[in-house]
Amino acid sequence: PRFRNNVWYSWLTTCIGQSGAAWIKWGQWSSTRNDMFPDAFCEQLATLHAAAPAHKWKFSEQTLESSLGIAPGSLLQVFDEIDPVPLASGSIAQIHKAVLDGKSMAVKIRHPNVAALIDMDFRLMKAAATLLDAIPALSWLRIRESVEQFSHTMAAQAYLHVEAHHLEVLNYNFRSWPHVRFPHPFYASSAVIMETFEQGQICTEIFDMYDD
Repeated sequence: PRFRNNVWYSWLTTCIGQSGAAWIKWGQWSSTRNDMFPDAFCEQLATLHAAAPAHKWKFSEQTLESSLGIAPGSLLQVFDEIDPVPLASGSIAQIHKAVLDGKSMAVKIRHPNVAALIDMDFRLMKAAATLLDAIPALSWLRIRESVEQFSHTMAAQAYLHVEAHHLEVLNYNFRSWPHVRFPHPFYASSAVIMETFEQGQICTEIFDMYDD
């Protein structure tokens, strides 16, 4: 069990992180499913929520300039400052902290070629999941079942304006709960969201608090 928990699960999580957006999203989703996977495996997968592979700052800069319709090299004419080192990176995008009009904000920028890669990932995932489920030692993981459950909503997440709309819905639904806060988006395109910066916790950390 020690080798499995400390080595095998860590290696598997690293492989998932290097395998593309859909695989990372599956890992993120699976990290919340203690009913399907061992706790030690879920803990390893939870690292993919904020520490997935990041793209280079140059791509973020070019994507942001294109989305805002500004000249190359002119970001600091829009922002007071923007950190080229991402604050976090997930399956679809990474977040840079910035300051606009003296206020801290988060700028979320989609990874390169995400939509096309997700489509390719799903084809590979379904084939791989079928093969893995056929291995007796791995059949208890029910990988094919978990892939099927989360795959239906994954494609839409490649478009960040959809996420911005969901944030608006969340803010409206929780408007009577002053102690619950979500980021407020004030600019969104398919590749960029600019939103208020909010301190928070990863969902799995909150789940762990209640489990304890």
